[in-house]
Amino acid sequence: WSSFEAGVKSNLRGSTLRAAIRILDVSLSNSNLGIPAKLFHTALGYCPHLVELRLRVGPEVNSLYLKSSQETKLQEALIALRRTLRGLQVSIDAKRTNSRVMKQIQSLISLDTLDFVTFDWPTDYLDLKMFEGGNWDVRRSVWARIHWPLETNACDLPLSQVLAARDSQIQAQEKKPSASQAPLLVHPSILRVYSYRYEDTPKLVDLLGPYLNTILFQGEFRSVRWTKQCESVVKYCPNLQKLLLLHCFTKGVHSTLHWEVAPVSHLYVLEHQDWHITHTSDSNLGDTNPLPVKLDEVLLESELENAERDLSDGDLVETASHLVIFGEEYCESHTRPVYRKPMVFDKRWPSEAFGAGEETRDAKTLAKGFAHDWSAPLIPLPVNIIVALKQPGTVPTPWDG
Repeated sequence: WSSFEAGVKSNLRGSTLRAAIRILDVSLSNSNLGIPAKLFHTALGYCPHLVELRLRVGPEVNSLYLKSSQETKLQEALIALRRTLRGLQVSIDAKRTNSRVMKQIQSLISLDTLDFVTFDWPTDYLDLKMFEGGNWDVRRSVWARIHWPLETNACDLPLSQVLAARDSQIQAQEKKPSASQAPLLVHPSILRVYSYRYEDTPKLVDLLGPYLNTILFQGEFRSVRWTKQCESVVKYCPNLQKLLLLHCFTKGVHSTLHWEVAPVSHLYVLEHQDWHITHTSDSNLGDTNPLPVKLDEVLLESELENAERDLSDGDLVETASHLVIFGEEYCESHTRPVYRKPMVFDKRWPSEAFGAGEETRDAKTLAKGFAHDWSAPLIPLPVNIIVALKQPGTVPTPWDG
């Protein structure tokens, strides 16, 4: 908090920094990594053009305010942000089975002025009543393995566009209170999700698909469902620019004494230009204009008949731009397809490569556990999450490269 406050109050660049903040990710706690709840309104006051608020509530925090004077200051700070604030993501610590924060948020922030809302709270008390009577498309999942907070486009939106959208919305409501909802401005753009073996569609893809440009997807590669899951991603995500396929599994290795099991973790990176592979028609072998084949056609042609096999040998990942191999150093012995970009070898495991912490487990410990544990916190443990998008909204036009 002291570093943040020193930056925004700096005589040299403080005003520029305050005007540039679009996303505020704040943790309310008594630890050194958070700020006390009594300073929450102060932090909001330093962000006059805030578009998205990400609020993490620690286990020792049960209320956003304790005094009426603190409540008044917090109300004034949030009212000042009403013209720009479009996204809200709240996470309450799992140790807090009951909290006043949820009720206080609904009284302090009008959900009707927002485009996108998420609540992460592992408790049965989290319900959907707050969205009743509004134009919301809501999903709730108790066992979703989704990275929170969801990454959005808030930092890429020009301030002029945000202000113009709010002004037009206010004018429309003044003329006709029942006017249709303004176009959706803030929405998730990146989704990190683990899909269980029994699912045909990864969690939230049917809701967020039209707005996503990147998906990091970990699933059961040796499952028949995997093909259906990939097809659903292609179906629901017309604007997808990058698809990351995380493949974690165990393989047998021969040691001097006995047969052992070793963990393997691969990340296939498919960029939009690599989704179109070329095949030359049998009748025109000398044709200089090969026929383009899209990703969904590759899935239908090459994976349906052999859905049980390891897809690391399939046509889908052969079209990847490059491959990242975790837990290994550079080795020339890998017999893999020639990718457009060089292969990447990372000695770290995904949990360490994508997270801030250090992986203390060795290869033997990882091999004994479940493969989905290797990717935490990239894709965390199951959470009780609510995701809501304001509807109707204007879906972005498909990205045509």
